[in-house]
Amino acid sequence: MPHDFETTLASRAPRPGERLAPRAGSEPRDYVVWTFVAMAASCAFAWGGLTLWIVWGMLAS
Repeated sequence: MPHDFETTLASRAPRPGERLAPRAGSEPRDYVVWTFVAMAASCAFAWGGLTLWIVWGMLAS
């Protein structure tokens, strides 16, 4: 009988007291990282908009 790696993984039930591996991206530190990335992107967008507004005003006058 051949050994099928995928069948073995799919059929193996966790043992009592065994914790399953967390899903990728579900660790708490990932939320901290993505929050920082979102804040940095929004700040960059805001500063870029402010800079363009000032430059536009200088060119228009």
